[in-house]
Amino acid sequence: MIRSIGLLVGLSLALCAAEVSKQPNIVFIMVDTLRWDHVSCYGYERETTPSWDRIASEGVRFETCIAASSWTLPSVMTMFTGLPPAIHGVHTYHDRLPEAATTLAEVLSSAGYQTAAFVSNPTMNAKFGFGQGFQHYDDYSVFLTGAVRALPDLTNDASAHGLRATGASISAMGLRWLRSARDANKPFFLLLGYFDPHADYEPPPPYDTRFTDPAYTGTVDGRGMYGRRKPIDNPADRQHIRDLYDGEILYTDHQIARVLTALDTLELTNNTIVVMISDHGEEFWDHGGLLHGHTLFDELVRVPFVMRYPGVIPAGALEQGLSAHADVMPTLLSLTGNSAAITTQGQDLSRRWRDRPPATVDVTFSDTRLAKGGLFAIRNHQHKLVSATKGEARLFSLASGSDEAVEATDISARLAAQLALWTASCEAAKLQGEERTVPTKLDPETMQRLRSLGYISD
Repeated sequence: MIRSIGLLVGLSLALCAAEVSKQPNIVFIMVDTLRWDHVSCYGYERETTPSWDRIASEGVRFETCIAASSWTLPSVMTMFTGLPPAIHGVHTYHDRLPEAATTLAEVLSSAGYQTAAFVSNPTMNAKFGFGQGFQHYDDYSVFLTGAVRALPDLTNDASAHGLRATGASISAMGLRWLRSARDANKPFFLLLGYFDPHADYEPPPPYDTRFTDPAYTGTVDGRGMYGRRKPIDNPADRQHIRDLYDGEILYTDHQIARVLTALDTLELTNNTIVVMISDHGEEFWDHGGLLHGHTLFDELVRVPFVMRYPGVIPAGALEQGLSAHADVMPTLLSLTGNSAAITTQGQDLSRRWRDRPPATVDVTFSDTRLAKGGLFAIRNHQHKLVSATKGEARLFSLASGSDEAVEATDISARLAAQLALWTASCEAAKLQGEERTVPTKLDPETMQRLRSLGYISD
């Protein structure tokens, strides 16, 4: 009898091991414009992100993840190539990822993965190269009405009908794919790109009043954030804007919860890596500005990043070292057994969970070409040096939890030297013998969408 139980236990463990040994699925959830300090598991006092909290408790939370840039286009391209913008070359709407570049989706597709993506940010248009490697890349369904609006035929969530919220549609399309288009005999890579925390801040009911003050009597409603001529100076108006932003975060999180629940129901959880990350944050007058893209302060370039892989990533793990967007691709390739396929500029964050010496990263880099002349930043745990193309540089202390300008000549010189070396290495790493970027011509409708969201000015 004891031997029979032992055999059963051994068989059970063998089956579990076999299940984990399969190439894992990947559900990649990218939430646009989500500040790290508005995420509950990062210490935010409001319960805005139960889904993020769940994945963090069942997997790992990266305490200090630094974005490649302070806006979508270069940041997301870095996540899917493992290369900084200075190498992949996608800086503006005139740039397209060269075909010679290898994306995460391409590697996984070649390894037998079924690849699909559903996105609602016009910046993630396939014409920029985001669709490279995906067998199905849907960047159009939520725009069929000609505006950034949800599609009623894709969801039963009445709160999303006819409003600017798109999260319900993204989840509905992802769930439909998981249930009816997925090949059960293949591993899959599913990208879901959620847009709603992005301005304008118009959460659908009941999220529009979830965090707002009932006593608020102002006229600011979260609309028209781009192209606004009159500044928002009143503290109550500013807080109301933040409240609406938090409402959009909670709305988006509840849509993400539908996907996580479906993974459970479909019995996919145990062999699926779930990645949740943001492309950049948002500035709410922290340094006198609003929105994003034009500076490299931490409210813009520090992003939330959590990941779950049952049986491989310890539940409730916390990684306090520096991580970056460029680390996402090599980490996922390592976890799926495809790390030999390509060389990236990022580090494999999974090494410490797999009995391998972890890579030590002392600094991270960010840049934005939306700022006049361009800005570049090098950052360690204590300081950040922001350098303009024309040579002006400012040093900031991060010790107080926010960027504060300081004077420290020796630290500035050391970081400036490291930044110069990094810039030179990126220049040397560019693809040889071809144009780095390919001018892309967008259709008028896409141009109008980007213009309405403040990405393009006339």
